[in-house]
Amino acid sequence: MHQQISSSMRTTIQTIHDFDDEQSDFMILSASKWYGDLGNARSKEMNVFAMWWSVQNPKALTPEYLLQIERAGYGDQFKVIKDSMSEFNRADRLKAGLVMLDPTAKIEF
Repeated sequence: MHQQISSSMRTTIQTIHDFDDEQSDFMILSASKWYGDLGNARSKEMNVFAMWWSVQNPKALTPEYLLQIERAGYGDQFKVIKDSMSEFNRADRLKAGLVMLDPTAKIEF
């Protein structure tokens, strides 16, 4: 069944594509957070995306959140991934996200 896209939907889609990658990433992160804040269970993909975004934007994290990472026993891993990804271009950061989502994935950098 083929469905027509309304002009308002077309405008919305175009507007989404007007954002740069970092703005889009932050919007996805925010939507995922709000979804959980509403009492819904976040999916594995949402959690992995949040971690993927966090290692790229550690200065945006609150000291409390960084402490939670430490207390959960992931402080060293977070630092290693953060330091490694800081040298990646966007395409390689996306590939790293795929590996974070599926550690068995065969991805070439």
